Amino acid sequence: MSTFGTQSLNQRRVGLYLGVQPKAGGMFQYAQCILTSLAHLRQNGELDVLVAYGDQRWASILEPLGLPSLQLRHVKRGSFMARAMMSLFAPPWLARLLSGAFNPLVRQLNAVECDLWLFPAQDELTWQVHGPVVAS
Repeated sequence: MSTFGTQSLNQRRVGLYLGVQPKAGGMFQYAQCILTSLAHLRQNGELDVLVAYGDQRWASILEPLGLPSLQLRHVKRGSFMARAMMSLFAPPWLARLLSGAFNPLVRQLNAVECDLWLFPAQDELTWQVHGPVVAS
């Protein structure tokens, strides 16, 4: 069994943030590939996965995969606030502190307590959520 830290992977929760819209061409296809791979790992009992998304069109894509998911609220406002934080050139520790307190989207992502977040598309939230992040 693979390990992530000192616990087996199925004891860790990996979050996938789908901030990209399903009409976004190559970024959408890349997100779909990661989503399919995570679904396979979860089906084999190798990983606990949670998919967080904002665009309702993801629901019909996620349903056949049987992955636990969370449709996020306040995506537009939270994304705007994340971009604003980025434009302030705040140090990462300060951005995490302020975003965790004031950005409703970051608060939602932090609340599900994932051990690792995957961001398959360029996103301002990658350095504003708590915990380890893999961004591409």
